[in-house]
Amino acid sequence: MDAPRSKLTPSLLRAVIAAGIVSLLVAAGVQARPPPSLSQVLKNAELRDGGTEESAPPPRDEPGLPGSPRSTLKEWLRFCLAGNFVDAARFLDVPEEQLERGPELARRLKAVLDRYAAIDLAKLSGHPDGDTGDGLPHDEELVARVPGPSGATLTVRLVHERSGDLGWWRFDRETVEQIDPWYSTLRNRWLIDILPAPLLRMGPAGVLYWQWLALCLLLVGAFVAALVLARLTQAGLLRLARRTAPPWDDRIVENIFGPLTMFWAVGLFSLFLPLIGLLEAAHLSVAHLEHLAFVTAVLWLVMRAVSELTGYLHESDWAKASPASRALIPLGSTLTKLLVVFVGLISLLSELGYSVSSIVAGLGIGGLALAFGAQKTVENLFGALSIGIDQPFRAGDVVRVEDSIGTVEVIGLRSTRIRTADRTIITIPNGKLAELKIESLAARDRFRFYAVLGLTYATKASQLRAVISAIELLLRQSPKVWPEVQVVLLQFGPSSLDIEVSAWIQAKDSAEFAKLKQELLFQILETVEREGSSFAFPTRSVQLLNPVRTQAVPDDEK
Repeated sequence: MDAPRSKLTPSLLRAVIAAGIVSLLVAAGVQARPPPSLSQVLKNAELRDGGTEESAPPPRDEPGLPGSPRSTLKEWLRFCLAGNFVDAARFLDVPEEQLERGPELARRLKAVLDRYAAIDLAKLSGHPDGDTGDGLPHDEELVARVPGPSGATLTVRLVHERSGDLGWWRFDRETVEQIDPWYSTLRNRWLIDILPAPLLRMGPAGVLYWQWLALCLLLVGAFVAALVLARLTQAGLLRLARRTAPPWDDRIVENIFGPLTMFWAVGLFSLFLPLIGLLEAAHLSVAHLEHLAFVTAVLWLVMRAVSELTGYLHESDWAKASPASRALIPLGSTLTKLLVVFVGLISLLSELGYSVSSIVAGLGIGGLALAFGAQKTVENLFGALSIGIDQPFRAGDVVRVEDSIGTVEVIGLRSTRIRTADRTIITIPNGKLAELKIESLAARDRFRFYAVLGLTYATKASQLRAVISAIELLLRQSPKVWPEVQVVLLQFGPSSLDIEVSAWIQAKDSAEFAKLKQELLFQILETVEREGSSFAFPTRSVQLLNPVRTQAVPDDEK
């Protein structure tokens, strides 16, 4: 017989897990707040400044070079994001012997800043002379800090250069000399060097267009490879599981292809993701998604294992020998799955930076709210536990609850559903059901056969004795009748001689009992007819006495 399914249906489980993942995605975006990409930096600055330049006009002999650190970096970002690295190179203090490499150095500097730097234009000075109170020399402005090849943190700076009364800002010579070493630390530099310029432009969500294409190809490739690797892994695990005696591990391995595929897909995707070299902001977001997918795969695997263990326990010899414990298996499976989901969500929140102690404190407050606002729900839950432990009935039993008789279909966490003989459904909350008087008709091992036979008063004593003996012999010879049989003359009724027939019939259910009872009644009828008697029906005799004669009175005496 198939194991009864837990009330926590697969659709409900998927809904719970999906809701948790969506919540965690939102939490990840709020909690992590990765540094913005250069395109987002420029966009935020334009929204904040209204698209206007607050700096002094550019010098006459250096057209296009703004006059403040903030506007200088904004202008340089515009050229880089547009793919115009020739004009962007004019913002670099490039040595004369490397002037032809100016556009290449500008492109490489943008790639380095995209990968490592968190630039805030609002912190850069908008004054032509820069920030004189930042602790740096008056002609220097700090843009960002970037880790060098040796691990030491180096600075990206703008310097103020003058020619007579004119001045402008650009990246200093020391920064330009560090561009190539910084660029050598990028894992995807070989792709940047060979890709066409349109694919190097910034796309949605701070991800370059070629990176979007690479992400799609990597995702599809990881999934296809994961299908093959998951099938091979499952075959190997199944071979190992079949060497062990208990069959439950075989059942688990046979049903974990989905979680194994997800494990391999996440692993392969994480392995090759660094080759794409996502920008810092996008890399952190994808890392959160990878972690969410991994924890989801773990939850999926545990759910499958719990479901298979539930089926194995329900069909085991131990469960068949202990019906009371067997009925608790579906309820235990449901509670275990809810606990697994809860622990998974807590672990994800902890990984995203939320304090576990705060979560526990929140659960305490939630417990108080539950105590005041969800009393009925808790009452019904404990009612389900009480029914599962005491076992007054099980699913499939025929029960009488107050004035209703029906078959128990489902014992849920909140309520129990009973189907009546009219095919209607009665739903009773478990909290109330635990307090009611419940009569389980399925718990009886025998059905009582009881009848009172009324024979006519025309039946002679010898016939009456013969009828009683014949009926008793009939019942004792029936293989389905319990040996305890009683057939006696009950009383002299108003219109019949009453014979009481009492016996117990061994039947597996009410339908079988009804058929056996019908056959016994036919045989009793034939026995009464064979002995020359018949059944009486209510009769009443009325005796009429002679009427009283009256004397005629003459008319004149009236």
